Amino acid sequence: MRLIAALALALAASAGVGEGGTNPVSGSSWEKRLDTTTCDDFRDLMTSDERLDAADALLVILRAATSPDTREPDDDLVVGFAHDIARTCDTHYTGRESIVAAATLVYLGRDGEPSRYVPPHRE
Repeated sequence: MRLIAALALALAASAGVGEGGTNPVSGSSWEKRLDTTTCDDFRDLMTSDERLDAADALLVILRAATSPDTREPDDDLVVGFAHDIARTCDTHYTGRESIVAAATLVYLGRDGEPSRYVPPHRE
């Protein structure tokens, strides 16, 4: 449970970074900070490209917080992560919660199964 809390706090802090508190996703047209972007925003207001940009940024932040492997995630992984964030928003949240919570839940995995989004541990 402490890992979940630590990840959520790290992600929320990182996702809120940006000039004037907006547009923390480099190259994205989304004007809201990711830590204030809700599941409803993600599903209903963001374009497909904005969802992918957000998923990529959140996945990079989570991976940096949990692994020394700093390689950029490949496109297929980002597409899957965006899809799983949307699915998690639909099944676990009312829509007003931040996508940070949904992304953290997806990243950590469900039902005791390891998440495919966590990079393999390398020695």
